[in-house]
Amino acid sequence: MKLLIFPGGGNPDTPLHREVFDLIGQNTRRFGYTEMDGNLRWPGQYLPGDAPSGHLTFDGSVAAADGQLAEHERRYERDGIGYDILARSYGTYVALKSILAGEFKGRRRIVLWGAPPFWVMWKLFLRELDEGRARRAAKGLHLERSFFPSLEPIEWLLQETPRTVVVTSGSEEAYSPPAFQAYLMQLALSSRGNVRFRPTVQGAPHETRRIDELKPDVIEAYLNSVLG
Repeated sequence: MKLLIFPGGGNPDTPLHREVFDLIGQNTRRFGYTEMDGNLRWPGQYLPGDAPSGHLTFDGSVAAADGQLAEHERRYERDGIGYDILARSYGTYVALKSILAGEFKGRRRIVLWGAPPFWVMWKLFLRELDEGRARRAAKGLHLERSFFPSLEPIEWLLQETPRTVVVTSGSEEAYSPPAFQAYLMQLALSSRGNVRFRPTVQGAPHETRRIDELKPDVIEAYLNSVLG
Protein backbone atom coordinates (compact mmCIF):
# COMPACT_ATOMS: atom_id res chain seq x y z
CA MET A 1 0.00 0.00 0.00
CA LYS A 2 1.36 3.42 -1.03
CA LEU A 3 0.69 6.82 0.55
CA LEU A 4 0.38 9.96 -1.59
CA ILE A 5 0.55 13.38 0.05
CA PHE A 6 -1.58 16.31 -1.12
CA PRO A 7 0.06 19.31 0.60
CA GLY A 8 -1.61 22.47 1.80
CA GLY A 9 -0.88 25.85 0.32
CA GLY A 10 2.55 26.14 1.94
CA ASN A 11 5.43 24.57 0.03
CA PRO A 12 6.52 21.36 1.87
CA ASP A 13 10.15 22.23 1.08
CA THR A 14 10.13 25.35 3.28
CA PRO A 15 11.39 25.24 6.89
CA LEU A 16 7.86 26.07 8.06
CA HIS A 17 6.50 22.76 6.76
CA ARG A 18 9.35 20.35 6.22
CA GLU A 19 9.32 18.83 9.72
CA VAL A 20 5.81 17.44 9.57
CA PHE A 21 6.34 15.85 6.16
CA ASP A 22 9.56 14.28 7.41
CA LEU A 23 7.67 12.97 10.45
CA ILE A 24 5.02 11.36 8.26
CA GLY A 25 7.65 9.84 5.97
CA GLN A 26 9.57 8.36 8.88
CA ASN A 27 6.46 6.57 10.17
CA THR A 28 4.68 5.32 7.05
CA ARG A 29 6.14 1.81 7.23
CA ARG A 30 5.08 1.49 10.85
CA PHE A 31 1.49 1.96 9.72
CA GLY A 32 1.64 -0.57 6.89
CA TYR A 33 2.67 1.60 3.94
CA THR A 34 5.55 0.47 1.76
CA GLU A 35 6.23 3.92 0.31
CA MET A 36 5.32 7.59 0.72
CA ASP A 37 5.24 9.94 -2.24
CA GLY A 38 5.44 13.56 -1.10
CA ASN A 39 6.58 15.03 -4.41
CA LEU A 40 3.32 16.69 -5.45
CA ARG A 41 3.51 20.49 -5.64
CA TRP A 42 0.88 23.01 -6.67
CA PRO A 43 1.48 25.69 -9.31
CA GLY A 44 2.46 28.82 -7.39
CA GLN A 45 4.54 27.00 -4.78
CA TYR A 46 8.19 28.03 -4.76
CA LEU A 47 11.20 28.23 -2.46
CA PRO A 48 11.69 31.56 -0.67
CA GLY A 49 14.43 33.47 -2.44
CA ASP A 50 13.38 32.16 -5.84
CA ALA A 51 10.99 33.92 -8.20
CA PRO A 52 7.50 32.35 -8.41
CA SER A 53 6.89 30.56 -11.69
CA GLY A 54 3.13 31.03 -11.73
CA HIS A 55 0.36 31.39 -9.19
CA LEU A 56 -2.03 29.13 -7.32
CA THR A 57 -5.44 28.31 -8.78
CA PHE A 58 -7.83 25.53 -7.88
CA ASP A 59 -8.11 24.19 -11.43
CA GLY A 60 -4.32 24.24 -11.80
CA SER A 61 -3.93 22.27 -8.58
CA VAL A 62 -6.50 19.67 -9.62
CA ALA A 63 -4.76 19.27 -12.99
CA ALA A 64 -1.40 18.77 -11.25
CA ALA A 65 -2.92 16.21 -8.89
CA ASP A 66 -4.71 14.30 -11.65
CA GLY A 67 -1.56 14.18 -13.75
CA GLN A 68 0.38 12.58 -10.93
CA LEU A 69 -2.48 10.24 -10.02
CA ALA A 70 -2.75 9.03 -13.60
CA GLU A 71 0.97 8.24 -13.59
CA HIS A 72 0.67 6.33 -10.33
CA GLU A 73 -2.37 4.44 -11.55
CA ARG A 74 -0.48 3.10 -14.54
CA ARG A 75 2.24 1.73 -12.27
CA TYR A 76 0.03 0.59 -9.41
CA GLU A 77 -2.63 -1.07 -11.54
CA ARG A 78 0.06 -3.00 -13.41
CA ASP A 79 1.52 -4.23 -10.13
CA GLY A 80 -1.81 -4.68 -8.35
CA ILE A 81 -1.00 -2.05 -5.71
CA GLY A 82 -3.51 0.21 -3.97
CA TYR A 83 -2.88 3.58 -2.38
CA ASP A 84 -4.24 6.10 0.10
CA ILE A 85 -4.17 9.89 -0.09
CA LEU A 86 -3.35 12.07 2.90
CA ALA A 87 -4.53 15.61 2.17
CA ARG A 88 -3.69 18.57 4.38
CA SER A 89 -5.47 21.94 4.64
CA TYR A 90 -5.96 23.36 1.12
CA GLY A 91 -5.01 19.95 -0.27
CA THR A 92 -8.29 18.60 1.13
CA TYR A 93 -10.17 20.70 -1.42
CA VAL A 94 -8.00 19.36 -4.24
CA ALA A 95 -8.34 15.74 -3.11
CA LEU A 96 -12.13 15.86 -2.96
CA LYS A 97 -12.36 17.56 -6.35
CA SER A 98 -10.00 14.98 -7.87
CA ILE A 99 -12.36 12.22 -6.76
CA LEU A 100 -15.15 13.88 -8.73
CA ALA A 101 -12.97 14.80 -11.71
CA GLY A 102 -11.57 11.33 -12.41
CA GLU A 103 -12.01 7.66 -11.63
CA PHE A 104 -8.87 6.06 -10.23
CA LYS A 105 -9.28 2.36 -9.48
CA GLY A 106 -6.40 1.88 -7.06
CA ARG A 107 -7.46 4.58 -4.63
CA ARG A 108 -8.55 3.11 -1.31
CA ARG A 109 -9.32 6.09 0.90
CA ILE A 110 -8.61 9.78 1.37
CA VAL A 111 -7.69 11.18 4.78
CA LEU A 112 -8.42 14.89 5.24
CA TRP A 113 -6.45 16.76 7.92
CA GLY A 114 -7.49 20.28 8.91
CA ALA A 115 -10.01 21.01 6.16
CA PRO A 116 -10.67 24.79 6.28
CA PRO A 117 -14.24 26.11 5.94
CA PHE A 118 -15.00 28.02 2.75
CA TRP A 119 -15.41 31.26 4.73
CA VAL A 120 -11.87 30.88 6.12
CA MET A 121 -10.53 30.58 2.57
CA TRP A 122 -12.42 33.77 1.68
CA LYS A 123 -11.01 35.58 4.73
CA LEU A 124 -7.40 34.49 4.09
CA PHE A 125 -7.27 34.65 0.32
CA LEU A 126 -9.61 37.46 -0.64
CA ARG A 127 -10.48 39.77 2.26
CA GLU A 128 -6.94 39.64 3.75
CA LEU A 129 -5.10 38.90 0.52
CA ASP A 130 -2.81 41.92 0.61
CA GLU A 131 -2.14 41.77 4.36
CA GLY A 132 -1.09 38.13 4.12
CA ARG A 133 1.47 38.56 1.35
CA ALA A 134 4.53 38.35 3.63
CA ARG A 135 3.13 35.33 5.47
CA ARG A 136 2.52 33.49 2.19
CA ALA A 137 6.00 34.37 0.95
CA ALA A 138 7.48 32.68 4.03
CA LYS A 139 5.44 29.60 3.13
CA GLY A 140 6.63 29.66 -0.46
CA LEU A 141 3.21 30.39 -1.95
CA HIS A 142 2.22 32.88 -4.65
CA LEU A 143 -1.41 33.53 -5.52
CA GLU A 144 -3.48 36.34 -6.99
CA ARG A 145 -7.05 37.55 -6.73
CA SER A 146 -8.15 34.89 -9.21
CA PHE A 147 -7.52 32.16 -6.62
CA PHE A 148 -10.58 32.43 -4.41
CA PRO A 149 -13.12 32.70 -7.27
CA SER A 150 -11.64 29.47 -8.67
CA LEU A 151 -12.47 27.48 -5.50
CA GLU A 152 -15.44 25.20 -4.92
CA PRO A 153 -16.78 24.97 -1.34
CA ILE A 154 -15.47 21.97 0.55
CA GLU A 155 -18.84 21.67 2.25
CA TRP A 156 -20.32 20.79 -1.15
CA LEU A 157 -17.38 18.66 -2.31
CA LEU A 158 -17.62 16.45 0.78
CA GLN A 159 -21.31 15.77 0.21
CA GLU A 160 -20.66 14.78 -3.40
CA THR A 161 -17.76 12.39 -2.75
CA PRO A 162 -18.38 8.82 -3.99
CA ARG A 163 -15.40 7.31 -2.11
CA THR A 164 -14.26 6.51 1.41
CA VAL A 165 -13.11 9.67 3.18
CA VAL A 166 -11.72 10.04 6.70
CA VAL A 167 -11.94 13.50 8.31
CA THR A 168 -9.72 14.53 11.21
CA SER A 169 -8.18 17.63 12.79
CA GLY A 170 -6.43 19.00 15.89
CA SER A 171 -7.91 20.72 18.94
CA GLU A 172 -5.57 23.71 18.49
CA GLU A 173 -6.64 24.34 14.91
CA ALA A 174 -6.23 27.91 13.70
CA TYR A 175 -8.21 27.34 10.48
CA SER A 176 -10.36 24.24 10.97
CA PRO A 177 -11.94 24.42 14.45
CA PRO A 178 -13.65 21.41 16.09
CA ALA A 179 -17.01 23.12 15.62
CA PHE A 180 -16.50 22.92 11.87
CA GLN A 181 -15.83 19.19 12.14
CA ALA A 182 -19.20 18.83 13.88
CA TYR A 183 -20.83 20.77 11.05
CA LEU A 184 -19.19 18.51 8.46
CA MET A 185 -20.57 15.49 10.30
CA GLN A 186 -24.07 16.79 9.70
CA LEU A 187 -23.37 17.44 6.03
CA ALA A 188 -21.83 14.00 5.60
CA LEU A 189 -25.16 12.37 6.47
CA SER A 190 -26.30 13.24 2.95
CA SER A 191 -23.04 12.38 1.17
CA ARG A 192 -22.84 9.82 -1.63
CA GLY A 193 -19.78 8.11 -0.17
CA ASN A 194 -18.54 6.64 3.08
CA VAL A 195 -17.41 9.59 5.19
CA ARG A 196 -15.98 8.82 8.62
CA PHE A 197 -14.71 11.12 11.37
CA ARG A 198 -11.93 10.50 13.83
CA PRO A 199 -11.74 12.12 17.27
CA THR A 200 -10.06 15.51 17.44
CA VAL A 201 -6.36 15.16 18.26
CA GLN A 202 -5.94 16.97 21.55
CA GLY A 203 -3.04 19.44 21.57
CA ALA A 204 -2.35 19.26 17.83
CA PRO A 205 -2.25 22.51 15.82
CA HIS A 206 -3.27 22.96 12.20
CA GLU A 207 0.18 22.91 10.65
CA THR A 208 1.84 20.58 13.19
CA ARG A 209 5.24 22.18 12.76
CA ARG A 210 7.97 22.58 15.38
CA ILE A 211 7.66 18.91 16.23
CA ASP A 212 10.10 19.29 19.11
CA GLU A 213 7.60 21.57 20.86
CA LEU A 214 4.83 18.94 20.86
CA LYS A 215 4.47 16.29 23.54
CA PRO A 216 5.25 12.72 22.41
CA ASP A 217 1.68 11.61 23.09
CA VAL A 218 0.35 14.39 20.83
CA ILE A 219 2.69 13.33 18.03
CA GLU A 220 1.64 9.71 18.40
CA ALA A 221 -2.05 10.63 18.42
CA TYR A 222 -1.52 12.75 15.31
CA LEU A 223 0.21 9.90 13.47
CA ASN A 224 -2.54 7.47 14.45
CA SER A 225 -5.15 9.91 13.21
CA VAL A 226 -3.65 10.55 9.77
CA LEU A 227 -1.98 7.18 9.10
CA GLY A 228 -3.86 4.64 11.22
